[in-house]
Amino acid sequence: MSRLVVATQVSLTIGLVSVGISLFLGVLLGGVSAIYGGVDTVVQRLIEIIRSMPTIPLWMGLAAALPNTWSVTRIYFAIT
Repeated sequence: MSRLVVATQVSLTIGLVSVGISLFLGVLLGGVSAIYGGVDTVVQRLIEIIRSMPTIPLWMGLAAALPNTWSVTRIYFAIT
């Protein structure tokens, strides 16, 4: 049971940090797009390019690029 609690804590922490980073970047890009009128088109195209990448090969490439000496938790956080 204690392993389950620790694993849940790690997963929820990683998810919370990921959502926080996404929120910060979204507010930052949205604010820049609102202040400067021509930037919103560039931001939209950049997001479309990022979203068009297939995710599984991207995750596999990220996993192969990370050092083998890192712990499983650190690798999971880096990929997430």
